[in-house]
Amino acid sequence: MKLWEVGYYDNGVYMEEHHYAVTRIQAQGCVIHRLKRQVKFEVVRVVDESEVA
Repeated sequence: MKLWEVGYYDNGVYMEEHHYAVTRIQAQGCVIHRLKRQVKFEVVRVVDESEVA
């Protein structure tokens, strides 16, 4: 798994979160699933690619 940094705007406020996921889509899906709506992602990048069990 990789550690992803996900940045997006939520009601005009910039939010930044970190999620463990295999792919970029899975990292974005964590945010979408929690908010239950679509958001526009500004930043989606890998922070750490080390192996996590």
